[in-house]
Amino acid sequence: MNPTNPLESLLQQSSRINLFAEESRYAQCQQVTYLREDGKQIPYIERRFLPKAGQLAPMTSHRTVQDDRLDLAASEHLGNPLLFWRIADANNAMNPLDLTAEPDQLLSIALPEGVPAPARA
Repeated sequence: MNPTNPLESLLQQSSRINLFAEESRYAQCQQVTYLREDGKQIPYIERRFLPKAGQLAPMTSHRTVQDDRLDLAASEHLGNPLLFWRIADANNAMNPLDLTAEPDQLLSIALPEGVPAPARA
């Protein structure tokens, strides 16, 4: 990279900082660099894989209503509308809009990946 080029300098700095907010689905993804044969470095974000079906511990559920939105459900159940993607993950949805397209769908609201379900007494 040419450090005198402002864009390349910014890209070089960005490899040392987290590019995403902590509630982003990409917060845990690392920025890596691909080195081309000509020596040019191409920064990119690692691919994020959806959790496997049934891997997330269920917490509660949400029944959709007409004109429902996933960010509203996330705000209600998770306390943060930006966590809508966690509901999409828990329901194996690549497109979050599919989950609220029809009313009366029962959506799973799950604990974050890696958090086990509490033991029942």
